Amino acid sequence: MTAVASCRVIFNDYPRLHSTEIPAMSVNFIQSENPPTGLGEPVDPAVRPAICKAIFTTTGHRIRQLPINKTDLRWS
Repeated sequence: MTAVASCRVIFNDYPRLHSTEIPAMSVNFIQSENPPTGLGEPVDPAVRPAICKAIFTTTGHRIRQLPINKTDLRWS
């Protein structure tokens, strides 16, 4: 039976690359007959809740419907 050493990697200890160390990348969009499904990671779903939480933190008024309009930005 052989001994196996465990290795614990912590994200904070992982060496980060500086922008000058990142290798060149090429991004290509492929046309197809399929319906569009987006390009890359969609950021929009995370932005709306963050904005609504910021409005709630600032005004005390919770946003319960999108799109947000001026009347939603009143102080409670």
